[in-house]
Amino acid sequence: MNFFENIILKKQILGNQKLLRDKVSKHIAFGIDANFTIGTGVLIYSILQHNKGNMVFHILTDGIYDEDIQRFDSLTKKYTNISIIIYHVNPDKFTELPTFFTWSQAMYYRFLVSEILSSDIEVVLYLDSDILCLDTFNELFEKNFSNSIAGVVSDNSSMLEYAKKYFRLNGKYYFNSGFLVINLKDWRKNEISKKAIEALRNKNNFKYYDQEVLNILLENKTILLEKKYNTIYNLADMKNTIDSNTVFLHYSG
Repeated sequence: MNFFENIILKKQILGNQKLLRDKVSKHIAFGIDANFTIGTGVLIYSILQHNKGNMVFHILTDGIYDEDIQRFDSLTKKYTNISIIIYHVNPDKFTELPTFFTWSQAMYYRFLVSEILSSDIEVVLYLDSDILCLDTFNELFEKNFSNSIAGVVSDNSSMLEYAKKYFRLNGKYYFNSGFLVINLKDWRKNEISKKAIEALRNKNNFKYYDQEVLNILLENKTILLEKKYNTIYNLADMKNTIDSNTVFLHYSG
């Protein structure tokens, strides 16, 4: 049985629908539950403060309040160069997959991006919703990802040591899954989403769930990008300074 069949219950398109067919539109995706809707709105607004051009935002969610949909709709009226698509995910599909009290099944919605976006879209930027955009990222959509499945940013060195010890990773880095520049053609060709779901169904000793599965499946198949695109900022240590060239500030803790 196809896991992804009938996984989207309905779809709402807000804003300029012509942008969906515009080949120069930048596509950005988020996987959330209702608790992260405000964070997603703040992230989208921060992106619009620092970036120009046509953008399509894809929000995959199993729950969203009507007032938040109205807020997104208001945003598309203020910024005519954007469209926001809300995909209502069937939550029953994910009941077999492991979760943690701090991480809901929404962490797995990143695996739906390749299954629901048009084959005409070559690259999509996936972002967690505990991120702020502080600068332009146009250059990400200008890079050549033809020889890799995704562009990623490495996590701290302790995570690499952890992965080498417990999952025998042989790569030179371990990446954070909250930021992914996905080459959709090669992602689909290698059936990354299908393999990820199968691995999560059949194995229950993952500590970081989707992130570990992706590091295993994408080992030596990614392009390493600069830290500025996913600067991890631990909320337990607010004294840390932020580099002036930071593009995406990713809160943790």
